[in-house]
Amino acid sequence: TWVSAIISGIALLVAIHIPVRISEQQNKITLFDKRYSLYEVLVSCTSMIVTLKNIDDYTDFQNFLLSVFLERATGSRTYISTEYSTQKYIILNYVLHNIAHFDLLFGKIDADDNVTRLGLSLIKLVCDVKQPQDFKKYKAEFISVSDKIEKNLLPKMRTMMELSNI
Repeated sequence: TWVSAIISGIALLVAIHIPVRISEQQNKITLFDKRYSLYEVLVSCTSMIVTLKNIDDYTDFQNFLLSVFLERATGSRTYISTEYSTQKYIILNYVLHNIAHFDLLFGKIDADDNVTRLGLSLIKLVCDVKQPQDFKKYKAEFISVSDKIEKNLLPKMRTMMELSNI
């Protein structure tokens, strides 16, 4: 009877331990997935720098922006609306929604408000251009912030996303 009680106790501990471990692993996978989505958005923004430096026309920028983000934001290559005003808000919603979770997902990393500045500079670049000099000013601001993120923040994010660190 003592033996059966001990065996029952061990079986109970094993039965509790296995679901807890599975749950922990699923949480790690979910965290990685969320972190990777945010990382991908920031990489997309920073990778725009090379091409953006060579764009001087706002219409060319609009087409470039759509090519970078619209499929990711909508999940479709063939988005019906041809209205740039609609498409830019879909893109901004996608980017801003992802970067809004930076502190929650990467709270251990000090971003020096660069992620927030990136979002604000993208809003200006996409929505506030009224004159050609506005485009140049906002483009320079976006490039500056993206460059800081690429050099200082993305390497830290990659380290945090390594499976051994999750």
